Parts: sequence; structure tokens; C-alpha cells
Amino acid sequence: MKTTGFPSAPITSVDHQHDSQLVQRRALSTRGGVNVSNRRRRRVPANSIGHLKDQIEALTRQELQGLCVTIAERKPALITELLRARSNACTQQSTRPSSHSVPEWCVCNNCQVMPTEVESVCCSYELQDCISVLQEMQECVLPRSVLQVAHAYRSAVFGLPQEADENKRNRHTAYRQFTLWRYGRLGSRVRRPIPSSCVWHIRDKYPDPQGSYTGFHPSSFDD
Repeated sequence: MKTTGFPSAPITSVDHQHDSQLVQRRALSTRGGVNVSNRRRRRVPANSIGHLKDQIEALTRQELQGLCVTIAERKPALITELLRARSNACTQQSTRPSSHSVPEWCVCNNCQVMPTEVESVCCSYELQDCISVLQEMQECVLPRSVLQVAHAYRSAVFGLPQEADENKRNRHTAYRQFTLWRYGRLGSRVRRPIPSSCVWHIRDKYPDPQGSYTGFHPSSFDD
């Protein structure tokens, strides 16, 4: 008996193996008629912020301490940053003026009472536009890495000795960064006071442990 058409290709063991693998993958991806990948996309993520807060609040004090130790072992840089921020916050409470009332000369509502009249300067902007909260302030004046580079450059150019107190060094450099940003280059004997809100933003970031600040001098930054 003769057949018509093209002859079919012989089926090999490799073809059987390939078909078997396809069937297995399809079976794994579909369970009970429901596609697993689609079901996962619809599932609420277990690591949502609200879910994590509920889990943390349910922990005992001992469990919280154990969790913090585990995080410290896995992410030491994160714990260091959080502890430093907490330390700075505590220091700010002790170094800021005891009176939290806004001075009469302040417009932005972020200023603090200053010891001298020449330092009693406000940026004169509304609260939402206060210079102390601008993005440029956060990027060009306050970051430790920016201040380190600026200080290293100035020291190399003028041959200045290294200030031992890191926070004091960073405050000095931040004042210069602010002046350059807002006023431009003024010259060696020209100084302008920095708005109180910005001064305290810098001091809060790099505080003196004793809360001792020399303040503004017309001829130099000796804070």
C-alpha cells in the first residue's frame, strides 16, 4: 500500500525528552487551573510597611533587642547611621536655646534667638521657602563628603593645619560653603552673617557637645 505526501520525520528519544520537559514546566506553572505567576502578582506583598509595623509592635523587648543585634551584624553601616542620627537629635535638644519662641525679627519661623544683634538675621522667606530647607542646602552645604572635599582643597591651597575637632571643622567649612553658595566670593576681609535658621541647621548637623559656639565675627569664622 502506497502513501501520499511527504514522509514524516522519525521521532527520536531527544524529542520525547523535550516534550516531557515542556509538560512538566506547564504543570508546575499551573496548579488547580490557576496560573501561579498571575496569582503571585495579585498577592499583597508581605513586606509592606503596615505589615512590618504590626509585626514589630508585636515583639517583646528581648525580641526587639535580638532583632537589632541581627540587623547590626548584617547591616552595620545602617545601624551606625541610625545611632548617629539619634545621638545628634539628643545633642540638639541640649545645645539649642532653651526658648523655642520665634524671634520677632524672624519671617520664616525657623530662626532661633541669637546672642547678638548682628547675628539676628532671617532669610526673610516664608516657611515653605526657607533657605534652610532648600534642596541646595541639603546637597551643597550639609553633606559630610562635600565638606571633606572642600576642606581638603582649602587646606592644600593655603597650607592650613588640620582641625582636630571634626564637628568644628565641618561647621567652619559649612559656613564657607553657604557663603559661597548664597553670596559668592566675598574676599578675605569681607564677611556677612548667615541666617539664624541656616546657622542652626549646620549646628544641629555638627553640634558642639557642650553647646559652646563663639558666633559670628566680622573678620573670621571662629564658631
